[in-house]
Amino acid sequence: MESFEEVMARMAAGRPSQTGPKAPAPGIDVVAMWPDLFTDMSDSGRNAIRQSFAASWHDGWEPDQEDVADLAAQTRGTITAEEYRQRIRNRAQPRETTQRPADEA
Repeated sequence: MESFEEVMARMAAGRPSQTGPKAPAPGIDVVAMWPDLFTDMSDSGRNAIRQSFAASWHDGWEPDQEDVADLAAQTRGTITAEEYRQRIRNRAQPRETTQRPADEA
């Protein structure tokens, strides 16, 4: 079974799924939401990103513009696959607020 990162990389590269091409899933269309992120991108690249985020949306995840922009940049070759994965990891880490009480400062 492919890992999440392998699927994302395959889809970003425009390679078909192992079960064949599918129509975009209903519910979310990141290409329609942020069309400016998809200028100068092939139809297959746009469709791969659309399908990827639609599948994640069906699993309960809401992508934001930064998530979509990063995958679009990786698909275009503006950032490497490793840089893309690092950005995902950085956003996935809990964002702890470390505020100390005033008397401890």
